[in-house]
Amino acid sequence: MKRLLAIAALWSGAAGAADLEDWRPALEKTSDGTPVVVLNLTGCRVREAEPRAVPLTASAPGGCEALNRASLPVRERAFRRLRLPAGRYVFRVFNADVAWAAGFEMRGATDASLPKATGQGIAPGTGKDFLIDLKPGRYLYRCPLSPTPEYPLLVEG
Repeated sequence: MKRLLAIAALWSGAAGAADLEDWRPALEKTSDGTPVVVLNLTGCRVREAEPRAVPLTASAPGGCEALNRASLPVRERAFRRLRLPAGRYVFRVFNADVAWAAGFEMRGATDASLPKATGQGIAPGTGKDFLIDLKPGRYLYRCPLSPTPEYPLLVEG
């Protein structure tokens, strides 16, 4: 518990949730020209959405659930919102240092008709590509197996 309180204290200077920083990544391209968004799963979080270097580690998914429950109210104020124009993308998701197989999930935040992506079996030290045609709207993405919090994605028309 002391460790969880220490983590929360490190995040106490974060901006308010309404003031999310937008993140517009520099995009690689596949051989056919499809833009690639790279995400790294590490320590109960997605590194690009939570770039502040706070050590979050767990030896099993239940450990991440406990860390997230205790630290999320403070951490989420510093999330970066991924912002992209509508179109086709490859989300290249790496299991950077999660000790078990990870996964990826993307869905509409409030609109179930928006495109979805989901998959599992991203072994430690490996990655997997997810192809998705993003329509304008608000999305959430996460690793359901680590598990990570849900991070915001805004797709503009």
